[in-house]
Amino acid sequence: MLKLGEGIFGEEIIAGIIESEESENLITKELDEKEREKAYKVRYRIFAEKLGWLIPNPHEMDYDHYDEYARHVGVFLNGRMIGYSRIIFPYGVFMIEEDFKDLVNEELLEKKNSLEISRVLVDTSRPDYRLYTTMLLYRDVYLSAMKRNIRYGYIVVVKKFLDKIKLIFPFEQIGETVCFQEGVPTVAAIVDARKIEERFREESDQLYKWFAQKE
Repeated sequence: MLKLGEGIFGEEIIAGIIESEESENLITKELDEKEREKAYKVRYRIFAEKLGWLIPNPHEMDYDHYDEYARHVGVFLNGRMIGYSRIIFPYGVFMIEEDFKDLVNEELLEKKNSLEISRVLVDTSRPDYRLYTTMLLYRDVYLSAMKRNIRYGYIVVVKKFLDKIKLIFPFEQIGETVCFQEGVPTVAAIVDARKIEERFREESDQLYKWFAQKE
């Protein structure tokens, strides 16, 4: 069972994160077309069948128009995808502007200097792999943002997940809490890349260098 230290993690867990790619054979990569099709099936299994957040369809695939211009990233363990995220860049429409427009006033969005993180999933029961995969996925988001001079990241999640992810990344809720499904409070949140850097520097210089890919 993973336990948090006095900071975010503690030295032992930080070492595990930094060494996870080599010691645990975890691979992070942008998905090709064939891998994306498999990801749509995994997304369907998680978000439609397990969580019931999506309308069932006979194809048993979760696919929408946002996928056409998004970056699709997977974390693989021995060839099996155990983590996935979709990054929507500002040259495309955000989900927060369409599907979840009731959460935030569009005029308040910092869209020119932001991206949107969606469909994030971690498909493993091991707590250590769940942490490593989460860190690898969000590191890819951060590096993708830095490559494009983007500072902010938006996400739409259920409230209880926001409370958990805030333990690691300094997301802040914006806008209203809305139940798109009965009994499922949903919120929008924003994270500032500079605040992530500050938090990780305070936690561990090694963790910051690993996350930001600094020498």
